[in-house]
Order: sequence, then C-alpha cells, then structure tokens
Amino acid sequence: YWNGNQPNLAAHQTASSMDANSVNISPLYVSPTDLHLNNLDLAAKGISTPLVNDDFDGDARNVFPTPGADEKALLPIDAGISEIFSPMNGQVVNEFASIPVQVRVTNFGTDSIFGNLPIDYQVNGGTAVSYTYTGTLAPFESDTVYLTNFTAPAGNSTICAYTVLL
Repeated sequence: YWNGNQPNLAAHQTASSMDANSVNISPLYVSPTDLHLNNLDLAAKGISTPLVNDDFDGDARNVFPTPGADEKALLPIDAGISEIFSPMNGQVVNEFASIPVQVRVTNFGTDSIFGNLPIDYQVNGGTAVSYTYTGTLAPFESDTVYLTNFTAPAGNSTICAYTVLL
C-alpha cells in the first residue's frame, strides 16, 4: 500500500493523505490481564458519538472521549505546553543572538483557566525563565504565548518549556 510499508505514522499520513487526526500512543495498560489504561495520554483524543455512551465497565464517556474501550476521567485543571514554535528544532542561530521564545499553551482540563498560569522555560537545563499567562483558556482551547527572549549560548542547545500548576 502507498508505495510499500511506512516506518511511522507521519510517513503513513504523508503517503496516504489519510489519518490526519490519528495518534501513535502506547496505551500502557495496568497489566496484561487488566486492560484499564494506566495513564492519561489518550484522554480526550477520541471523537464523541451518540452510539457509544459508556466504556467496557460502564464509565460514562466524556464530551471529548478516550479512544478505545476504557474511558479516562479528565482533570479539572490541566494545562501544558503543546508546541514550541520558536526557536525551531534545528534552527541555526549566532552566539549571543537574542532568540524569541514562542509556545502554544493548551488547557487540557475540563474547567476554564482564568489567568495567573505560570509558564517557565529552561535552556540547556539552566535557570528557569518565568512568565505568567494572564489570558483565559476554555477547556481544550489553546493560545500562542510570547515568552522572554534568551541569549543564545555557544554550541547546540535544548529548550524545555512547561506550565507550573499550583
């Protein structure tokens, strides 16, 4: 199919022009005989259908359901960084250049978040640079956030951006 086997989901999506909304996530079951999910990685990644109102052991499906047989309850307050736009992976920058940091923050929870959301980032595991998001995020809504620039160090760097829920 589609010029042979594809090595991963992204290659399959490109070759087939299909499955744009698919995800490749290991469900991490409780055990080989207990097929309840042991994490929230698949939570809210399904599509709601009126034909399936509960999971295999009677738990009600969420508005944004978990794919598969086991529904996972969502956390009321759960925000995170869903994408780092800048700096881009593999971007070449000059040493001592001022580099903008731009991220997408997403509310993965079932309650709205009304500002005062700390967002931190670190370059090469150094001191965290803090920012407070003051906007409002409805459940499953995202926003682009511009954080404080950093000065590029010599050599390759890694950046880690994250929310700090209190």
